[in-house]
Amino acid sequence: MSGPIVLTGASGFLGKRLAALLCEQGFAVRAVYRRPEPPPELASLAERGVALIRADLDDEEGMKAALTGAQAVIHAAALARDWGPASAFKSSNVDATLRLLKAARAAGAQEFVFVSSISVHGFGSHKASSEEGPYYPLSHLYPRSKLEAEQAVLAENGPGFSACSLRLGYIFGPGDTTSSYRMFDAARRGAFGWIGSGRNRTSMVYVDDAAQALASALGKPTVAGQAINVVGDETISWRDFARAVYDAIGASGRPIGVPKALAWIGAALLSAGARVSGSIEGPPMTFYRVRRSTVEYVFSNGKAKRLLGFAPRTGIREGLALAAAAYNESLKRASSP
Repeated sequence: MSGPIVLTGASGFLGKRLAALLCEQGFAVRAVYRRPEPPPELASLAERGVALIRADLDDEEGMKAALTGAQAVIHAAALARDWGPASAFKSSNVDATLRLLKAARAAGAQEFVFVSSISVHGFGSHKASSEEGPYYPLSHLYPRSKLEAEQAVLAENGPGFSACSLRLGYIFGPGDTTSSYRMFDAARRGAFGWIGSGRNRTSMVYVDDAAQALASALGKPTVAGQAINVVGDETISWRDFARAVYDAIGASGRPIGVPKALAWIGAALLSAGARVSGSIEGPPMTFYRVRRSTVEYVFSNGKAKRLLGFAPRTGIREGLALAAAAYNESLKRASSP
């Protein structure tokens, strides 16, 4: 590849792993982050030649400097939550993507890889669903914003500018403080389990496998204009997943099942309370989580294998064990004097 790769969202859970992987594969990387300081895992990459660039996506001059001479952009920065105002999702996920697309084209970049979400398919029955569908109405702000941004990205595909979208499944692994670690916290309290029967299955993808898929999209003409689902080979029921979470951290308790009707009521009451209090983090139970975990949610990765050579290496239980080891180590560090 003739020029650098610009990676947005480089300080995030996925971004840090992707920046390291791109560096290992010999790419010149410009890692864009917006935190006051880069996290240690990202800062350490500077010694290996990764250019660390602190800039907001609405920082026109900063992004212009980051994009000058770039060959490709991987856009991983996003507001990836199930709670928040519509304006925040539009600003972070739609408007920022449109600005970045325009700036990337103006800078002469030739490739644009967008990090999308499997949730754009909607919450309905998915049994090895492919990119052809089915699709269900989107009743949540996050998937709506990702779909709108994805459509804008794919519309820009054309001669001299290859644009594709990789729809990642539920990502987990070491360092996932916003999801995996919270589940471990809940299991330690004996408060993690499943909703409804817990027998419906879901697709997931380990963080390093997701990063490998994104890196593999670079320099591949066959991905131009394509939306590609990226999930692991394994599926698991939420009942078995909950048990695996407890086993991974050696929790003494056992997972609990919550009736679906009770979960809906809890989500309604907790969401109302969070809105009244102006909560930024949101409630511990949301309608999004209830919907996601009470439908069959299994997707095919056949297209990713054909077009990207995608070969996921880490299964769900192995990935949970790796995440739990990192989680337990973080607890030790936090408790040490």
